[in-house]
Amino acid sequence: MASAKQDAPPQLAPPPPKPETQPQQVAAAAAASSSASAAGPPELEFDGTSFESANLASAKLVSLQPCEYDLQIRPDTLNSRHRVWFYFSVKGARAGQKVVFNILGYSKTKSLFRDGMAPVVCTSARPYWERMPPQSVFYYRSPRHNKDYVLSFPFCFERADETYYFAYCFPYTYSYLQRFLLALEHKALPCLHRELLCRSIQERRLDLLTISSPANLALDAAIRAGHAVGSPPAPEGAPPGTGPVAPRRVVLVSARVHPGESPASFMMHGLILFLTSEHARARELREHVILKVVPMLNPDGVFLGNYRCNSCGLDLNRLWHASMPGMAPTIHAVRELARQYTAHAAHAAARGGTPAAALEMILDMHAHSTCMNGFIFANLPEDLREMDSVTAFPRCLANQAKDFSSAGCKFDRDESKAGTGRRALSEMLPGVHCYTLEVSMFCAAQGNVRGEAYQPASYTQMGHAIGLALHECYCTAKGVVLGAPALGGHAAAQHDASSAAIAATATTALSGAATTAPAEAAATTAAPTVHGTAATSAFAASAFAASASTTASAGVGSAGVGSATRAAYFPARAARPMAGGTHSAPMVRGGSAWVGAGRVGGTGSAYSSVRCASRLSNA
Repeated sequence: MASAKQDAPPQLAPPPPKPETQPQQVAAAAAASSSASAAGPPELEFDGTSFESANLASAKLVSLQPCEYDLQIRPDTLNSRHRVWFYFSVKGARAGQKVVFNILGYSKTKSLFRDGMAPVVCTSARPYWERMPPQSVFYYRSPRHNKDYVLSFPFCFERADETYYFAYCFPYTYSYLQRFLLALEHKALPCLHRELLCRSIQERRLDLLTISSPANLALDAAIRAGHAVGSPPAPEGAPPGTGPVAPRRVVLVSARVHPGESPASFMMHGLILFLTSEHARARELREHVILKVVPMLNPDGVFLGNYRCNSCGLDLNRLWHASMPGMAPTIHAVRELARQYTAHAAHAAARGGTPAAALEMILDMHAHSTCMNGFIFANLPEDLREMDSVTAFPRCLANQAKDFSSAGCKFDRDESKAGTGRRALSEMLPGVHCYTLEVSMFCAAQGNVRGEAYQPASYTQMGHAIGLALHECYCTAKGVVLGAPALGGHAAAQHDASSAAIAATATTALSGAATTAPAEAAATTAAPTVHGTAATSAFAASAFAASASTTASAGVGSAGVGSATRAAYFPARAARPMAGGTHSAPMVRGGSAWVGAGRVGGTGSAYSSVRCASRLSNA
């Protein structure tokens, strides 16, 4: 997502959270290491339990020449089905020592590691995460491990006095979120209200942020308190004598129901920064929409280092249809929050009036471990004439986020997803559009051409684009929504200036709460550009006509909408560069301690990936 480095705006994202030692963590497994002979390399000390979000069950030395360890992933708490996330530390290495790590126990056969994704690494002295060189990472069936899938990579320890941390993807911990929210709360922003929605099973906070104008915040508080509420206030700046004001739209956004999908938290981070900023579009959005934000739906699972489950071994994204306040209190609390607006609308209808606020959209953020790009899963309406409204937000997001794939979106009635938030909430809340937003843990791709591997700033840029898409969807005339023009001239300059202001806000809000990245790690990405589509007044009619003809020929059921229908709702647009340009393979940011031609570690640590590949092929 980059232009020339000298022209790039400040980074929207803070550096990923520094590893934090949490001796009091509840964890079931203890990391172990085998002793090496006196003549061999020094014994490495592994830790996969004593800090937040850590995950490593055991470590076993299997070879001295070359030094090689088998590392076993710990399954989710009380659920042995899910083993994907890993996060552990290593210390006690000799400067220049070369090691091969084999990570075992994966519960998934498909993985983006086969397509060039690489684990991330940082050290205690350099606490900013970076991806390892993809040419040194191998995901394969190992004959030596009963033909199970194994992730293997070599590593050269550059210094002896540092602790090294390795993770599946960029960690975003519960404590890091709490520091971020506390910093925002201390700013006393008039557009932000933070509250405790409930406590998790292990007594961690489920935070709810309400972001809107001060008048809308007061209106929302009255609705949730069950008070009789009249018409909503006119937006700020509305001319005197403005007629009846339409009900305020309510949008509920959540993330991290699956704890191992950490990119979702970076997207949420970027969205919160945008919504609370002084960006002109953020201000206008706050005047028209009440945004309810739940940043982390599964705080226990995140803290414990699980991939998919909470502390009871339950996949919370399969429990939205059931009321389980004892086993899934966070899901129950969000369900009840959504129902408050349904009850308000019913009460207003009983009095012969209109509601002061109406819940219109629920967006749940995820990260995908096997697909590229960003894309949306949505429900296929019973009446296909409603497809125009269902696809409105995905179209807006396609206009704003250059890595969003319209072709990857899916609209279905898949019964196997009945317990997900997308399906269950849409059945509980008629008329509410429910979406699952997925973003790749790796990169964007157009055909066989891939962009650069995503960094934390890439995900926060997506969060920024989500905010712009919400503005386009709710604050723009219908004709413009269907084909938003590209920003240009003064508007583009204002957009860039506002993006820079958001970056400054991030720096101020997080001062003292996170480690500042060195100058080398400054952002090299540009703010999202609004890309237009050719809009016509007959767009909706022609789209529905194409949808009907496709449905008649191919049928629409649980399989969802066909490619022709999808093309009708997402018109073709000019090709545009992906994040990082058009490389044939993922690239790793230069200037890093881990990057070198055929090297892993620092400069001078010539542990060739070719040698590693030769050894692995003989395993």
